[in-house]
Amino acid sequence: MKKITFLLLAFIVASCGHYTTKSSIDGVKVYENLGFSGDQSDRDFKVYKDAGYERIVNIRQIGEENYPLEQFEKEKAQIEELGLEFHHVPFTRESVANQNIETSTMEQITAAVRGEDDSVKTLIYCSSGARASSWMAWYLHEKHGFYLDESLQHGASLGPGDKNHENALYAIEQLLKMSSSRD
Repeated sequence: MKKITFLLLAFIVASCGHYTTKSSIDGVKVYENLGFSGDQSDRDFKVYKDAGYERIVNIRQIGEENYPLEQFEKEKAQIEELGLEFHHVPFTRESVANQNIETSTMEQITAAVRGEDDSVKTLIYCSSGARASSWMAWYLHEKHGFYLDESLQHGASLGPGDKNHENALYAIEQLLKMSSSRD
């Protein structure tokens, strides 16, 4: 069932490609003033500053596969050295795998991404872009009142489209359905 839902979403997104705009930065997908991307290990963050980004939100968990503390510290130092606003809110792979995403984590990411000025151009990144784009699906549904299917379509259009992304969107869908049933 998950696979059919994801394939249906992929088809809809492919036929309605207007949800995202092309970024001048390779590997970044854009929705309004928000950029979504995966691993930044080999990226010089100056490219984001040059593209007008002012806020960087890292949602990777320190110590997750291929993300040691040293890499986190290197990225944080470079971002801050450039004068960019930096936030770190871990959104764990385990919470996705166990379909155990906490609403409080989504709220913390929202606070970091939107900040006091939600017009600031912001990059949200994780290891592949799956968790970052899945947060967007949650955000559009919970904070902007998008229908569940529509918010999931947006999330699908902003992510990598792989198995991890499918799992992250499914976990977000379950969180949203669970929170809807409590309303």
